[in-house]
Amino acid sequence: GNVAFGLRGSTASQRRAKVGELLEVVGLDGAGSRLVHELSGGQQQRVALARALAPS
Repeated sequence: GNVAFGLRGSTASQRRAKVGELLEVVGLDGAGSRLVHELSGGQQQRVALARALAPS
């Protein structure tokens, strides 16, 4: 949800693939199904970084 927000206009499969890539880049691969409040502070910061990178 959070990371995919910047990817509006893409198909669902394109969004899933890109989100997976971005989470892997920031070291959170496998955490895509977790809610933000379930993540540590550092992990939340990495989600914010992935969200910022999403539109690029």
